[in-house]
Amino acid sequence: MEFIAADVEALRALPANAEVLAALERDAGPDAGGRAGGPPWIVGGFVIDTHPDLVIRTSQLAEAAGASFRFAIGRPIVVATDGRIVAIGIGVFDMAIRCATPPGPAAEGVAGIRRPRYGPDWWIVAAWDPDVPRAEQLPRLVRLIGLPSHA
Repeated sequence: MEFIAADVEALRALPANAEVLAALERDAGPDAGGRAGGPPWIVGGFVIDTHPDLVIRTSQLAEAAGASFRFAIGRPIVVATDGRIVAIGIGVFDMAIRCATPPGPAAEGVAGIRRPRYGPDWWIVAAWDPDVPRAEQLPRLVRLIGLPSHA
């Protein structure tokens, strides 16, 4: 797993990323950026405050979905091949997912909380679901974002 900053301007060029990038910038606050180089928890000038286990989980999701793992504005993200941000590691246990199918009974019973500040199709879901067998957890997240599984 490499700690590589995303090209935020390239992500911003895709209208589908506008709301989520604006929300990440609001969340980062005025003092979050401005540091260049340094230890691995500073990437692209922003301090990564996501728990290391969740950073790894976000990386695993990217790999399982055949997508890119990057950091943008202080968060680990998953970027689909079309340039859309489709997942973000947040805090310790949660992922923000751009859902192809909203969580609930139609999405295999995954519980979620709507996160419209990132855009209309974003939900907060658990990165690890203790009620789901370990081998099914990543494929389930991949299905939520609507990408083909490469796991």
